[in-house]
Amino acid sequence: MLLSLVEGEYEGDALPEDDFPGRYFAFWRQSDLAAALLAAGFADVNVERVPRPKGEADIVATARR
Repeated sequence: MLLSLVEGEYEGDALPEDDFPGRYFAFWRQSDLAAALLAAGFADVNVERVPRPKGEADIVATARR
């Protein structure tokens, strides 16, 4: 499995500068995502931070069942 998520602490539907207002976003921290995947029964969980140009970052996770 491969996941790509936005890193951060935001959760809600009022994301500043969103091109399509009203969408719900839930950002993740690396440690929280790794813990959730392990708790869901995934193995070989690897979560990495991938920087983006404006200082933000994505987190990319790989795991297997």
